[in-house]
Amino acid sequence: MKPEISVIICTHDRPQPLAAALETLAQQRIDLCQVEVIVVENSTSPASTERLVDNFQPLLANLRCLHEPRTGLSHARNRGWRAAQAAYVAYVDDDCKVPPQWLKVARQIIVERQPAIFGGPFFAYYDKPKALWYRDAYGSRHFGGSPRCLADNETLFGGNLFVNRTCLEALDGFAIDLGMSGRQIAYGEDTVFQQELRKRYPDVSIYYDPALFVYHLVRAEKISLSWSARSFIAKGRFVQIQESNGAGVLPHADAKIGMEEALVRAAKLAIGILSDITIGLLTRDRARYPYFQNYLYEHTGQYLRGVGRLSARLQQRRESEPAKRTV
Repeated sequence: MKPEISVIICTHDRPQPLAAALETLAQQRIDLCQVEVIVVENSTSPASTERLVDNFQPLLANLRCLHEPRTGLSHARNRGWRAAQAAYVAYVDDDCKVPPQWLKVARQIIVERQPAIFGGPFFAYYDKPKALWYRDAYGSRHFGGSPRCLADNETLFGGNLFVNRTCLEALDGFAIDLGMSGRQIAYGEDTVFQQELRKRYPDVSIYYDPALFVYHLVRAEKISLSWSARSFIAKGRFVQIQESNGAGVLPHADAKIGMEEALVRAAKLAIGILSDITIGLLTRDRARYPYFQNYLYEHTGQYLRGVGRLSARLQQRRESEPAKRTV
């Protein structure tokens, strides 16, 4: 008998959070014979993950481990859904914990609504005491407290995402040039998938239910301004690439940029950052930004996203130059 839901966990040599994720899946309040769990190891040394999965076999009968040798989250996501047997494929991050009712809620949504895609919020959790300045909101995301179909400018979190298999087949899965790749910070494969599905099927239903939540680990390395800076830059790059491709709801932006314009933009960004880390920190609203890190995260982040956008535009300019010379 085919399972009702295939749960895909993509991992990259992270046995500790993966073990926590599998433990919470083993505690689901439904008949686990109706669910298959597929772990996709995306590192070059899958042996430790395979041993971990073997240890969970007594708790999760329909559990197996696959190895995807091509580095990249999108490669791992695609490996998972192509091996899945169920009509609905659920993606959960390897550093997520799911509450006991997670799959029960998901099955109820499938029975009552049959959406093409559905998911829910994620809330931060920690495996070590967090810094005082770090707000839970930095590691959480939701669309309110009421279930609803998302608007065209809204997309679900890829680490708590249920997809009808027919949608994956229609788009041939996730774009392999987007998303995390090893230790490299990158984003967007889940967002682009949902945007492309909307383009092809304008009436598609992307459904959000706050009851379908997960807990997402904020690793110690993420509670640092250096990691946040890299993340802001990566997000800025993704947004710029999307705009240049005419995707999403943002205005289309021409990828072409002259060096003079680039220098002007770089100067403005540098001035903004320098102003923030000097005058801004001293004059900030301390009720709103009690710690200087709050100000840098919430205010200076806009300039770092701008750095990412500028970086992407310059890359697009460089990539277009050889084509011009060959014409």
